[in-house]
Amino acid sequence: MSPFCGTRPEITVFDCWPPDVSRFQKEILDRYGKPANAESVVVNRLAETLRTELPGVRVERIAYNSTIQPPDSDYASDPAVIVDFAPYSRTYDGPLDAPA
Repeated sequence: MSPFCGTRPEITVFDCWPPDVSRFQKEILDRYGKPANAESVVVNRLAETLRTELPGVRVERIAYNSTIQPPDSDYASDPAVIVDFAPYSRTYDGPLDAPA
């Protein structure tokens, strides 16, 4: 990925979105506990690598489907990672900060 992004200076954000129907293997979920934790590990590693190799490129992930809830604090997203919040079952009946 670094060679691809490195030859294209117009790329400043790398979208790291999984397929809509992706599933983590049981061994991965056993290790990390939930999909958001596992995805955060992968995305944070990617962000760390890009920060070293291509400091002008940021990583973006999506909080969607099985990763809609944030990762546990032990697996928190790198502060430099852009997180898109995409609640697929959202409603427009009230404001985001309204009580449930």
